[in-house]
Amino acid sequence: NDLDIPTMTILEDYLDSFSGIVITVSHDRYFLDAAATGIIDLENHHIRSFRGGYSRYLETKTNQDKAYQKAYDKQQEHIKETEEYIRRYKAGIKAKQARGRQSQLNRLERLDKPVHQATLRFHFDPPQECAEKVLDIVRAKASYKDHLIFEDLNLHIKKGEVLGLIGPNGAGKTTLLKLVTGEKTADSGIIQLGNNVKMGYYSQEQERLHPELSVLDEVRDTFNFGEKEARNILGMFLFRGDDVFKQVAMLSGGEKVRCMLSRMMLSSANVLLLDQPTNHLDLRATEWLEEYLDRYKGTVLAISHDRWFLDRVVRRVIEIHDGKAEFYAGNYSFYVEEKERRYEEKLKQYEKEQAKIEQLEKAGVPTHFVEELSDRETLVKKVEIVPLEVIIRNVAAGSFTKRLGVPEGTVLKIPTIEFSYKNDEYHDPLINHYHAL
Repeated sequence: NDLDIPTMTILEDYLDSFSGIVITVSHDRYFLDAAATGIIDLENHHIRSFRGGYSRYLETKTNQDKAYQKAYDKQQEHIKETEEYIRRYKAGIKAKQARGRQSQLNRLERLDKPVHQATLRFHFDPPQECAEKVLDIVRAKASYKDHLIFEDLNLHIKKGEVLGLIGPNGAGKTTLLKLVTGEKTADSGIIQLGNNVKMGYYSQEQERLHPELSVLDEVRDTFNFGEKEARNILGMFLFRGDDVFKQVAMLSGGEKVRCMLSRMMLSSANVLLLDQPTNHLDLRATEWLEEYLDRYKGTVLAISHDRWFLDRVVRRVIEIHDGKAEFYAGNYSFYVEEKERRYEEKLKQYEKEQAKIEQLEKAGVPTHFVEELSDRETLVKKVEIVPLEVIIRNVAAGSFTKRLGVPEGTVLKIPTIEFSYKNDEYHDPLINHYHAL
C-alpha cells in the first residue's frame, strides 16, 4: 500500500525478469495485470484459479459467474416443473411416470445457490453549489526545516474537475492538501478558495476519527443522528448488526477507511480532498468508491498510487517531483503516453543542442566553455538567454575574453557558423576572419 508508482514499476520490472515462483497478496489491479501470470480467487469459502493477469481474470470470472447463474436458474426451473408434474400426477393414471420423475429428481446433483458478496450502497444528496473557481494556488512554497518541498507551485481548479495528484513519496503531495485545508501554512505564495466551498478531507492517517468511540457513536455524535438513522447509513458501508458497536480503535484498516468515508460523504462537501483513499480497501469497496466518485457532482483532488483507480476516476493528472508540478490533461494512461512524448521531445532538443555544441567545438571555442554548455539541464536556458549568434559575434569582438579563458593577444580564426535559434536560421559571414584580442 505504501509503495509509490516509480517503486511499483521497478518491482514489476524485477518480477518480470525473475525466474522463480512468486505468490503475492494484492488489491493493486494494475500491478496484478503487469506482474501476475495467474490469479487465485478466494471467495465464499471456495478457491478458483485463473490464467493471466487481473483483466483476463475479471473477464473469465464474470463469464463463469454468468454461466453458473444461468445454469442454476435453468436447473431451478426444471426442478419446479418436475415437482409440479409429480404433485399433479402422483395419484392418477400417470403415477408411474410421476414416481420415475421423482427418482430422477432424487438423483439430480443440485447446484449450490450462487452467493453474491455484499456490496456498498449509497444515496446521498447532491452537494451545494459553489463558485466556478474552486481553488487558486499561486507561487506557493513549502519546506520542512531546511528541506525545500516545493516552490513556485501554481494550481487552478474549476468546479466539477476530478484531479489525480501523483509523485514519489516525500514529494509534497500530502503537504499540498494540508495547505489547502489550512492545517499547514505555506512559506510564501497565495492559496485562495472560492466562494461557498465546503471541503471534505480524507486523511490517510485517519486522525479525525475518535478511537475511543464506537462506529455508531462516531457517526451519530458527529452528525446528531438518531440510532436508527445512523444504523441505516452505516449499513450502506457494510456495518451491520453488532458491527456498529465495534470500537473505532479495534477496526481493521479497511473498516477504518469505510468509517472515514462515511463521515466525509455525510458532510455534504462540494470539494473532496482524498489522501490515498484506496489503501486498505478490498476490490469491491474500491470499485464502490470509484462508482461513487464517478457520480459525484462536486470537485475532487485525490492523491493515489493506485493506477487503475487513477485511470478509472480522474480527468487531469498533476505530477509533483523535484519541487515542481507538471500537468497532464487526461487520466493515468494519458499521463504515461504524454510523459513519454515530452521526454522524446526533450531528447530530440538535447540532440539538436549537442549538434550545436559540435559546431562550437569546430569553431575553436575552448573546451571548458563547451562543457559548461553541455550540462543537459542548463543548456536550453543558456541558449535562450544568450543566442549562439551573440556568443560568436562577441567572441570576435573580444568581450568574452575573460569568460572563455583566452589569453590576451590570441588570434582566433572563426569559420562560417550555421545554426538556428528559435526556428530562425543565422549565417555568419565571418570567413577566415582574424581578430587580435
